[in-house]
Amino acid sequence: MAIRDPNEMNMERRLLLAMVLSMAVLFLASYFFQPAGTGIQPGQTTVIEAEGVTQREAEVVPLPDPEGTETPSTSAAQRIIEMENDQLVLRWSSAGGVLVSAQLKEYISEEGTPLEILPQGLTEAQSQTFGVRVGDPELDSKLAVAVYEVEGRAGARRLAPAELNLVYRDDELEVRRSVRLPETGYLLEMTTEVRSRNRSIPFSVLVGPGIGQLPTDPQGDFGAPSAAYYLDGSVERVDADDVVDSPIGFAPGARWVAMDSKYFAFGVLNARGMGSGRIAPGMDPAAVPTEEAASLMMAEANLEQGTEYSIFIG
Repeated sequence: MAIRDPNEMNMERRLLLAMVLSMAVLFLASYFFQPAGTGIQPGQTTVIEAEGVTQREAEVVPLPDPEGTETPSTSAAQRIIEMENDQLVLRWSSAGGVLVSAQLKEYISEEGTPLEILPQGLTEAQSQTFGVRVGDPELDSKLAVAVYEVEGRAGARRLAPAELNLVYRDDELEVRRSVRLPETGYLLEMTTEVRSRNRSIPFSVLVGPGIGQLPTDPQGDFGAPSAAYYLDGSVERVDADDVVDSPIGFAPGARWVAMDSKYFAFGVLNARGMGSGRIAPGMDPAAVPTEEAASLMMAEANLEQGTEYSIFIG
């Protein structure tokens, strides 16, 4: 049986006693010598004077009721964000969250620059490629000009693999969009969620207006422009003359909807199928900048809430 050294036991008692006495002294000192009136009450501001310098402590504000709080509306300046991979140079505008330029790096134009696949020279209101709508005229007019905040990393240029996250919020709507561009290829992934009164709601995605540069050369890269969709195992094409009098609708289940031409196309793909959609003139004939722009078409594809889908450009 081991016998403990009496000196060791005395040392433990002394250490325990010292700890108890130290705690008692600290407690009594804080009780008897606390300065009067130093406690900060909610809503009160305390000013401390030290060596002629005034320091203001942070005002203590009562915590808000979680049920009564409101998420603030977004407020941001308009920006252009460029995304680039081995084949594509894409420029997105935070105004409307739309694609305003898509260049194909492996195809060179007569000017010696990468081939531009989207019509240029349109007004901001007319350039709506991959914008979103909810079917309410008042809300749709707001979404057309809404300026999104860019979340995540700063910088106006992003090399693939890259992601772009956009958010818009006001007292009626919240829209979140995410674009993911792989290091190579003509296919990118996109996620869109539209919420109203804290519920996800259905939305539609716009494709167009038109494809290629204006005016269109019938024998050029973007000759024979049309809108097209794939439904029930076949491709249906719609020309501008087909929608002069009224839009043309298509039934639910289309796998893709695109602006097509002789050699190039861009559009929305969804392997699970889309809702119904329609193809219509891309802009008001009374407001078009040129006679050529009057022939541009726009496709609109209805999607389910919170939907992930793909975009093809090439």
